[in-house]
Amino acid sequence: MEKFDWFRHITGVAEIECNYKLVLTDQTLWTNISDELKKQIIDFQKATV
Repeated sequence: MEKFDWFRHITGVAEIECNYKLVLTDQTLWTNISDELKKQIIDFQKATV
């Protein structure tokens, strides 16, 4: 599984099973995340809001 797939899986489980929606904010800290993965995550979040 790719890192982005893991991100989608984890956020999906958090939302469905735990009733928590994880969202990005201006205060989101990006640690050890490549620019490419960060862009994928940001684009995904924009498309699902």
